[in-house]
Amino acid sequence: MRKAMQAGIVAAGFAAAFGFFGQLGDVPVALAAAAQPAAQTVGAGQAALVQALLAKENGSPSTAGTGQRALSGVALPVRTSQAKTAQPGAYPMPGTYEISYSHIRLGSATPGAEIHYTLDGTKPTQDSPVFDPAKGAIPILEFGAGASQKPGTEKTVVVKAIAFSKGAAPSDVATLRYNFVVHQPGYFSYEVLREAAPDTPALIRISDYARVNMFLVVGSQRALLIDSGLDAKGDLYSLIQKLDGGLPFDVISLHGHADHAAQTQNFLDKHIKVYVPHKDLSWFGDNIPQGTLDPQEGDKFDLGNTVLTAYAVPGHTVGSLVLLDAKTGDLYSSDSLGSNDPLGPNSGLLDDVGLECSMDRYYTALVDLKHKLNGRAKRIFTGHNPLPLDIKYLDNLIATVKDALDRGESALVPSIRPPESTYGSTTMFGYGDYRVDPNSVAINPKYLHAKDALENPPKIIKGYLGPKTRVYPKL
Repeated sequence: MRKAMQAGIVAAGFAAAFGFFGQLGDVPVALAAAAQPAAQTVGAGQAALVQALLAKENGSPSTAGTGQRALSGVALPVRTSQAKTAQPGAYPMPGTYEISYSHIRLGSATPGAEIHYTLDGTKPTQDSPVFDPAKGAIPILEFGAGASQKPGTEKTVVVKAIAFSKGAAPSDVATLRYNFVVHQPGYFSYEVLREAAPDTPALIRISDYARVNMFLVVGSQRALLIDSGLDAKGDLYSLIQKLDGGLPFDVISLHGHADHAAQTQNFLDKHIKVYVPHKDLSWFGDNIPQGTLDPQEGDKFDLGNTVLTAYAVPGHTVGSLVLLDAKTGDLYSSDSLGSNDPLGPNSGLLDDVGLECSMDRYYTALVDLKHKLNGRAKRIFTGHNPLPLDIKYLDNLIATVKDALDRGESALVPSIRPPESTYGSTTMFGYGDYRVDPNSVAINPKYLHAKDALENPPKIIKGYLGPKTRVYPKL
């Protein structure tokens, strides 16, 4: 009994000295720190008893030696083990996605860790491929011409990764399972972003099987469909009739790329007015639609309770436009201002053949746009990001292009997208990290200055190597 009382007293003194709740060996320790007086000093006799209790708990001699530290006269053991490299992870996180393409980025909390991975579920070793940020994210799902993944299918990809670092043991193997659903052409989903009000239009985002954005603005008298997606086969016309309540509607594609204007002929066949920048008609190849209207800067689309105004922003293509709804502050940009969708990830491409698609001409167009917007835009709806961007993104974009012009190729960084999805671009100009900053910027350009395109041979930005090249430059 006496020994038990002594142990309890020492334990209480130990708790008072170190201020915690818990249990030391078989002796309960309970201390309300706020109710206790100043911590007491542990004496030599008490220290010896505490050391003995600790030694019993840890199965080691009670003397203070290597691997222990002294505190208030008590030698406390420090448990040591061989350093181990942190287990790697990926962005985006594993899960199920309705998406037509995906690239992942691997990382580890251990600085300088080298990450090896496999894409077939087998165990990675030091002989497995190494994740190299300079080569962009790792493509794990692609579809389209030449790709193995076809619309209307599901696919599971099991990525396994292990990290190695100098002076440490290898990490545990991370197993990252991704399930992808790629819908059939004809599949459309939609979400209501804003309900209609007497003085405000309704706004509906529509997504096709390739996860390309379209926006339906429903006014009090008319509706306007902004972009018509990649799906040329689906019955988008009938869906619009249902969603706008039977109002008459027009269609505008803000540039001529196939993933934003595929339904052009279908709507023309239904006698719907379709606006497509005629400077971009060459992108239709041999199937240029007849009867489209050519939207110009300053054109207004009156929907009854709101009016949208067109502004030219050449860069992504020669004919690229944006639309501003000054009443709501909504700016619809398609690909004209890039698309920083983090799930892709995505970026802005400036690789059209026109001189307007150089970085210096693009900068002029962006500054001109900001002046014309005059603070009326509050948010940006792009062609690929399902979430709107804050108008701050436009400032970040302008600053990124200006920095590129000021510093030239020294401002280049490795592309966040692999060359398979950037027509061979392995470098980019950027701002922020797309994983943590929703207003980050990434631009994959071809020419820094318009005059570069006129040189013989053309002066192409370092790292823009063409669609079939897989040689990466040293930055």
